[in-house]
Amino acid sequence: MNKVPRQLKYKEIETSLEDMISKASPGDRIMSDRELAAEFSCNTLTVRKALASLVESGRIIRRTGSGSFVAGIRKVQQAKDVKKIAMLIHSECDSYGLHVVRAIHDAANKFGVTIRTAFVDGYGDSAIRELALLADEGCSAGLASWIPYREISMLASLIRKSPLPLVIPVLLPGFEDNCFEKAEISGCGDVQLAKACCEYFRMLGEKRIAFIGPDTHGDLAMKNKLSGYSEYMYRHDMDALVGMIGSSVKEVNDLAERWARYKGELAIICYDDEHALRFIMAMHKLGFSAPKDYRILGDNNGREAFLCDPPLSTGYGDYASYGEKAVRSVMAMGRGERWQAENPVVNNLCIRESCGGLGRITDEIAKALEAYGVNIHTAPEYTEKTRK
Repeated sequence: MNKVPRQLKYKEIETSLEDMISKASPGDRIMSDRELAAEFSCNTLTVRKALASLVESGRIIRRTGSGSFVAGIRKVQQAKDVKKIAMLIHSECDSYGLHVVRAIHDAANKFGVTIRTAFVDGYGDSAIRELALLADEGCSAGLASWIPYREISMLASLIRKSPLPLVIPVLLPGFEDNCFEKAEISGCGDVQLAKACCEYFRMLGEKRIAFIGPDTHGDLAMKNKLSGYSEYMYRHDMDALVGMIGSSVKEVNDLAERWARYKGELAIICYDDEHALRFIMAMHKLGFSAPKDYRILGDNNGREAFLCDPPLSTGYGDYASYGEKAVRSVMAMGRGERWQAENPVVNNLCIRESCGGLGRITDEIAKALEAYGVNIHTAPEYTEKTRK
């Protein structure tokens, strides 16, 4: 009796996937190579051979750093020479986010790449539609410039369904390759800046160092900054003092009243400039002022820092470097490649009046902060006054 020839394994997988694709929707994510290998009891090379055939026929799309997806009407071609990239700008973009957007535009100009932007109210279906339009305009890849912490959970679906390969500024489990920074350094800048601020205050002679941040869950920046602060306080045998507040005026007023008993001996590191300004206003109501009654540092170096009374000392990242790294990652995605930053963005600490450090920056302090990857400097407006 003649035996019926057995179907080649990769063809068997290809047939099964074609059946699955016929029942799926464009943009649906297919199992990973390893998952398919386990499903069909074979090695990943056999799986990739089956997938390569489906890519060639236009049934699926393979995206570096994202995986395999059911192809739709629109199929973005990977380009050797990326000319256009897409950027999503969230409608709730804060001062930090606007710094980032500006830096990305500057970096794109430097690299000779055109940016097409779209403003979105969230990272759901409307963002996918905007990315589809930007793909039609010839964009090779896209970038979500700033992510509200409460929408981080939406990124996985966005990446899966996006008609463009997408770069994100946060580390997302299962999508580590989509972050423009390597996993081992993502968030390190926030941790190190928090430690450097603690070191700065300690070297100025402060004995009670506190931290103020938002009362939120899922905010990766908050977790990283609080982690850096907590580790420093533990290693230097100092008591931690943390204030986590919501958006209401009452909450920050209550915190100011509780901490009023530390008058004259309190130094505060804030999650961002906004939280620093809110606390300064609450302390003003009690008749307290910085740096006489307490010292305080913000983060982001936004316009508010200049207008604050007193002018706010604040940390901030090297936005230009951030923008260049993000754009390089997007351009690589557009070519079907992967590029991720291997070193964290360098941070800075800009000294104004609120922290009590004007005229007190020594070489010893500067060297100590360099060990945390932070450059300290007096704000230009004060150095100009000195020269005059």
